[in-house]
Amino acid sequence: MDIVEKKKVNLFIVGAAKCGTTSLYNYLSEHPSVFMSPVKEPHFFSEVYQEKPIKIIKEKRYHSVVINDLDQYNSLFDDCINESVIGEASTSYLWDTNAAQRIYNYNPGARIIIMLRNPIERAFSHYVMQKFTGMENLSFYDALQKDISTSNKKWGVDNIYIDLGMYQKQVEKYTSIFPKKNIKLVSFQKFKMYTKDEFDNICDFLGIERGFVTQFTVYNESKKDKNLLITSIKSFLRNKISYDWIPDSIKVKIKKNITNKNNENIDKAAFKLLSEVYASEIRYLSSEGLIF
Repeated sequence: MDIVEKKKVNLFIVGAAKCGTTSLYNYLSEHPSVFMSPVKEPHFFSEVYQEKPIKIIKEKRYHSVVINDLDQYNSLFDDCINESVIGEASTSYLWDTNAAQRIYNYNPGARIIIMLRNPIERAFSHYVMQKFTGMENLSFYDALQKDISTSNKKWGVDNIYIDLGMYQKQVEKYTSIFPKKNIKLVSFQKFKMYTKDEFDNICDFLGIERGFVTQFTVYNESKKDKNLLITSIKSFLRNKISYDWIPDSIKVKIKKNITNKNNENIDKAAFKLLSEVYASEIRYLSSEGLIF
């Protein structure tokens, strides 16, 4: 096998955004059998807008740098020596229309990890992040309405709150191309609650030894995210606004975890809107055992 083939990327954590991919990327980076790109999200196989090119400095790690040149992409993995798993974690790949096919054309034997969470939680977490970084100044409800009215959305330009949570069709783009044994769906909820066990399962999927990673720090977590979401749900349930499609087990779990007080509420209208938009997605996630 020549050196180019030997270093071909064979693991893609494709999303979804705000579903724990940064934590998983960092945990895998600590494993001696894994080489993760120093740029977590190079977005090479998707169409992503970046205003100014960023010069990559050796020995530094970057969260997101758009790379369009194959030689530059390959150079991200120059320091890979004997690691059996070579990966990156561009969350645009799940949403992008053509990324799955492009990845398959590049390496049909690649393994794909897809991390998913309740899409209402994902959308709000995304909003909180954009608000915190100054990329959003609208209320959550107004931001959703703007998102709905925007056509021809571009990653890196638009705040794609709703579409990024329409998981089923996005997942099917991968399951229709890659063998089932090459794809692993990961529940964000389970990953957060049982991190070590879930990480061990991921190690098994990748064919690498368990036990090398023992510290599981949470990365890229929005500080306001949890409190704001829980208080919104609390307000929503308190007013007895509920839907038949929400499984009783999920209602119980929500109520059980409502412990925070005196926090800003998500707009009830926004929560109602997302509940209706994501009804089929929540059924899909429940059927796959990805939320409970």
